[in-house]
Amino acid sequence: MSAGELRSAVFFSLALCSFYFLPILLSGIGNLGYVDSDYHFFMIEAVRKSMQEYAQLPMWDPWHSGGMPLLGNPQTPLSPFYLPVFIFGTVIGTKLAIFLLQATGFIGMYLLGRHLALDHFGGLTAAVVWSFCGLHALQLQAGWFLFSHLHLMPFVFLLFFIGKDGLRWTVPMALLLTLIFFGGSPYPFVITMTAIGVLAIVVSVREKSLKPIIFTAVSTALSALLSAVKIVPAVKLLSQYPRELLEVIDGYTFYAFFTSLLNHSISLTYPAPKLYGGTAMEGMSFYMAPEYGMYVGPFVFLLVFIGVTAKFPHRAVLLVSLSFLFFLLMGSYSPIPLWSYLKMLPVYDSMKVVERFRWPLVLAISLFSAFGVIKVSSRFANADIWRKGFLIIIFVNLSIVNFPLLWEAFPVKPEKVMNIPNSSGSYFQIIEPSSYDSRGWVPPSENVHPLKSTKLPLFPYITKNVGVVVPYEPIAIELFARGKGADDYRGETFIYSSSGFKPAVIADWSPNRVKLKWEKGVEGDIYLNQNRFDGWEVCDSSGLALGESALLMVPITAKDSSVELCYAPRHVNVGIFISIFSFLACIAYLVYHSRRRFGGTAG
Repeated sequence: MSAGELRSAVFFSLALCSFYFLPILLSGIGNLGYVDSDYHFFMIEAVRKSMQEYAQLPMWDPWHSGGMPLLGNPQTPLSPFYLPVFIFGTVIGTKLAIFLLQATGFIGMYLLGRHLALDHFGGLTAAVVWSFCGLHALQLQAGWFLFSHLHLMPFVFLLFFIGKDGLRWTVPMALLLTLIFFGGSPYPFVITMTAIGVLAIVVSVREKSLKPIIFTAVSTALSALLSAVKIVPAVKLLSQYPRELLEVIDGYTFYAFFTSLLNHSISLTYPAPKLYGGTAMEGMSFYMAPEYGMYVGPFVFLLVFIGVTAKFPHRAVLLVSLSFLFFLLMGSYSPIPLWSYLKMLPVYDSMKVVERFRWPLVLAISLFSAFGVIKVSSRFANADIWRKGFLIIIFVNLSIVNFPLLWEAFPVKPEKVMNIPNSSGSYFQIIEPSSYDSRGWVPPSENVHPLKSTKLPLFPYITKNVGVVVPYEPIAIELFARGKGADDYRGETFIYSSSGFKPAVIADWSPNRVKLKWEKGVEGDIYLNQNRFDGWEVCDSSGLALGESALLMVPITAKDSSVELCYAPRHVNVGIFISIFSFLACIAYLVYHSRRRFGGTAG
């Protein structure tokens, strides 16, 4: 591959992704979306607000569920791809991050294709199918932004094929896997590692060597050490409050599989029974389209069948891996119940649906479609012209199908839902807000379409520094805090003494540190209206200590008039230490080997 071809691929990546991004840009770059977009915007905003406005590590989340660990939430994003959020704000910055991830994934798939002996246009074909198939558009329409780091999966496959015969590339692989894990949702990391694990086993059997398995295992272990800053608090939180699984989708039937690949009319509101091929699923889930959809079109589908017979390096191992993924995705309908076995393992047992593992299947489909393009075009005299034609046909078809999905992904004008009053300007919590849709806030008495509105919203409230006690949250923590409007709401801080409730005020507030004040002469307990979690303590050494209570509580004497509470859990410090030490070790390893490679320093 020449430098000119790589520059051409980068140009195509930016140009095509920019064109594909037009519906989001023209329909309103600052608009909000439906379904889970509010929650994902919220998670990103919670990190931005903690770090940018309060100059604190994003450790505690006071803005929903009455207070819970933020760093410990597996869906907390820490990826450097979200840096635009700190410049342009959460909504526009998130969309720019998605654009950057898509463009980066395009380059990754191009490089992977070239490594597997595809020519320039073959690599571009694989990249176009991967980056612009219906899977990504449906994910955006459902608001699953934190899945966007799966665009980086081709780079993981590329590093695997480059480094599988030794340990030299374990550090770059571990850094890349850590980047994917830091994207937010744990699904991208688990999905990627499942695909690479399967591929490593297949390659090891084919080559009669344990090196690919060892490479994958060492890279994964090192990634876990690098990710300790998130893993340690997440394990702590989930051990106390395991994730609730309220929704189960059994897997693909043959009908659902082919419909998902070939039906151009699938959108967020596509009828579930029609996608499934029967009436058994009706009413069971309204997420059928984003959970199942992955449109590539009949033309690409035909090219895949041709590509399966083409002779390319690693074709056999990719085909075996693709077959494994197909049987996995069939779930309970598979003759080999692979998903049932995986669900017995830790981490997998907390995952909702097997259909989300279709990402690596789409990656394999993208490669095989490019193999098919090369095989067909090679039969003609002007092969490059034919390959250009195939590339244009595929991109135009995918754009025509997906543009309407992207145009409808962000229909909510921010001015309709961001006018939440907060006259005091200080932090407080409410009980439960109503939903909003493209019309704005919807009265609680009015029914809304579940896929054309938000779940219990959070994002508009966090922008006003208002917490929501009863929001949407997949981790079922116990809600002890109270919000305005509740009969037993007594403010964000109050004192309970033998003579009843007494007033107190928040003198200084930030997510991880809160200072409370009151008049001297009161003896009893002062409360902060936040759920109690390990890690909260009295900041100074005044002798005061947290008392046992469902809320944060400190016993006080008549001599006391203030107390400052800090959230600084020791397990987070342990995770930070492990991550920093591992990162420095990785940098030292890379520097050492680069010096050896280039013969050391001069002189």
